[in-house]
Order: sequence, then C-alpha cells, then structure tokens
Amino acid sequence: MPPAVRKTLTLRAKSTEVLGVAVSPDGRYIACGTEPGRVFVWEAPAQVAAAQAARRQMLGNTLLPWHRDSAAASERAGQMFAAAFHLSRLLDVEPENAGYRVRRGDAYARRGRPVEAAADFTKALALKASLTLEECAVAHAGLAQWSQAAGLFRDAAVDFATKVTARRAKDAKRQEERLRTEGAVVRTSDPSADDEREVSLWYRSALIHLHLGDHAAYRRICALAFEKFGSTKDTQRAVNDLVWLCAVGPNALPDLAPAVQLMEAAVKKFPNSQTFRHTLGYIYYRAGRYEEAEKAVARPGRDVAKDSTLLTTNWYAIPMAMYHLGKHTEARQVLTDLAKTAASSDAERRWTVRLENEVMRREAEALVK
Repeated sequence: MPPAVRKTLTLRAKSTEVLGVAVSPDGRYIACGTEPGRVFVWEAPAQVAAAQAARRQMLGNTLLPWHRDSAAASERAGQMFAAAFHLSRLLDVEPENAGYRVRRGDAYARRGRPVEAAADFTKALALKASLTLEECAVAHAGLAQWSQAAGLFRDAAVDFATKVTARRAKDAKRQEERLRTEGAVVRTSDPSADDEREVSLWYRSALIHLHLGDHAAYRRICALAFEKFGSTKDTQRAVNDLVWLCAVGPNALPDLAPAVQLMEAAVKKFPNSQTFRHTLGYIYYRAGRYEEAEKAVARPGRDVAKDSTLLTTNWYAIPMAMYHLGKHTEARQVLTDLAKTAASSDAERRWTVRLENEVMRREAEALVK
C-alpha cells in the first residue's frame, strides 16, 4: 500500500474471489463482482460522522457493561493482566474516570509495571474530587506517600463504619415494617462482607503506621478493631484478618489470649487452610508460645529449616521462634533463605506484602544475629 494511502474500512463479501470493484460517481455506493456471477453493493450513510458516532454509541452500550463486570471479576480472581485490559477499554471511553485509573494503577503495580502504575495514580489524584476516601488512600499508597495513605485509610474506615451503621438501622426499620404489615422478611446486605472490608481498611492504616515506626498508632488501631470485631463469628476471613492485624507487629494488645483462641477455633474449623495456620503460628509467636508457633506453619514430619517450600514471604515468625528456642544456627539459615525468597517473589508487587516483609524482616534481623 503506497505511503499516502490509509486503510479506513474493510468490506467483506461471501466469496473466495473478487473480480472487480467500482465506486459510484457520488461516492455513495461501492459494488464488487465476485465468483460465481454475484454482485455485492454497499451504501454509505449520508452523514458518515453521525453514523460512526452512532456505531460507537451502540458498541459502547453493549460492551461497556461487559468490560465493567469483567474488570471486577478479574480483580477478584487476581487476574491483573485481564483487569488492566478491561479497565483500559473503559478508560478509552471515560478517560477522566479517576476510580478506573486507581484500579488500573493497582493492576499495573501488581503486574510489575511501576511506571504505568505511578502515572495512573498521579492522574487519579489530579482528578481526586471524584475519588472515594479508600481510592485516594490506595493511590497515595501506590506512590509510597505513606503518611497521607495512613490517614486516608483511617478516615475511610470511620466513614465506612458510619455508613454501615446507618444502613443497618434503616434495614432494621424496614424489617420491622414488613413484618408488621406483611409478615415478610426483607433481604438485607451481608454483614460479614461489611466486617471484612472495615477490618481491611483498619489493617492497611495500621500496617503503614507500623512501617513508619508509629507503634502507638498501630496499637490504638489494634485495640479499637479487636474491641469491635473480637467476638465476630460471621466470617472466618474477618477473623483471620483481625488476628493477622494483631500479629503483624509486637505488643499489639495487652492480652493476646482472646486473639489466640479466635484463631485456634478458625484452624479447627478449617484445618487444611495454610493461611489460617500461618496466622495462628504468628499469633502464637506474639503470645510467647514459640514451639507451637514453629509447628503451626509446618505440617507434621517436615523440617522447617530444610523445607524450601515453607520459605515463602511473611513467615519470619519461623526463624524468630527458632531463635527463642535456642536453634540459633538453623534460625540464621532460615532467615537468609527467607530473605532471598521474599526478594524474588511476585507477591512483592503488592505494597501491603512489601511493607509486611520489610517490617517483619527488620524485626527478625534485629533478633537473629
């Protein structure tokens, strides 16, 4: 194709061979002759720009909901390549949508594309009037602006709790009214999902405070969260997240026995969950139960010091517990191997895991000398 010629349209005819093409003098029609003796005619719309706009609108009405749903599903499944793709298509249509930019920035960050992630987070904050508190916090965290992120996650948790309280009061009133007038029960939102989200917001704020060395703020958040959610039985995930909040840093609560009991019950209910065993091991360590901490993360018959499959990120309780048990040489070797594994792990792309590793590594290295 000559350099001055630009392809703008492809027309398809149901034939294996096109014998000739003709354009009408007014440019309204294109005809082609094909084998065996067929003629295909295409008519151009009178207003090409309007027709193209209508076509884009039709495609948008059809595809945008699919891209929105697919982006959310991909994020839930941890499929960040697909999430970034669908969010990019949404941003093609709504380039000023700051929420989409935060989400795509997070997807880019988790795919190991920090430059693109930073560009999206920066652009989103420039449009922050349309962002939620949580989205603002995520963008600041993605740019390693920790002080701003910590405060915003805290504000987001308080705001979310206020809205949940108001919504539950409204739901209770509706329930009462329906029962009185119809004898029916109104379907309400899932309380476990609310608990999980609020604990997640508090956790991210607490983790950043711990990273910044503000242990007092970290402990205040732990005390507040455990007072509110310490008796929860709605969801084991909320239990795990709550106990992990109290396990990630030292001296989170004056008495860790209730946190230990919560996690023991969760592991008893789901004995094959490595995530729950991991959290139980860490809270055992924080409670000074070092032998149980070491065993909790390893299955029976496995040598923690030699089993490389155990050396994944955030398991710094293993060498610290070993060190307290007098296994100094083994503890040093496990710590060395753990640091190497953490440095090369894909999980490091999530800022929460990066901070967890940094906080725990510093603590372990200070102990295991």
